[in-house]
Amino acid sequence: MELIRIYSWDVDFQRSIREGDKFETLYESKITSTGNIARYGDIIYAKLILGKNHHSLYRFRNKKGVYEF
Repeated sequence: MELIRIYSWDVDFQRSIREGDKFETLYESKITSTGNIARYGDIIYAKLILGKNHHSLYRFRNKKGVYEF
């Protein structure tokens, strides 16, 4: 759902997605002391490939300390 949210201003997911389109994500994983994944964290990087168009987004902290893409 977070991936859809960060692309919602750029991509119409009901009309723009076609067979063969792809996406890549890099996200945080919260690991326990025993090495197991406790939960998944925030998306750090995302790339949506729609045909020949590539839409890459990176997470950053703005001057007010708020994270954006």
